[in-house]
Amino acid sequence: MLLSDLILQTMLSTNTTRTECAAALGISKQNFGQRLQRDSFDLEETQTIIEACGCEIEIHVKYPESESYII
Repeated sequence: MLLSDLILQTMLSTNTTRTECAAALGISKQNFGQRLQRDSFDLEETQTIIEACGCEIEIHVKYPESESYII
């Protein structure tokens, strides 16, 4: 799954607008839309957007034959 897909799915589930997400990042709605199309959000920006939607993001990293870590 692309980060932009995760963002769009979260926005739809929480009724969060592009304007609200763009404001959380301090960018224009148009820039936000262009970046969604290009899937050009880094992990920190994705976290900011998910939190603007009222959600939390957790990333689990599981190493072979080892413990898993939550980032």
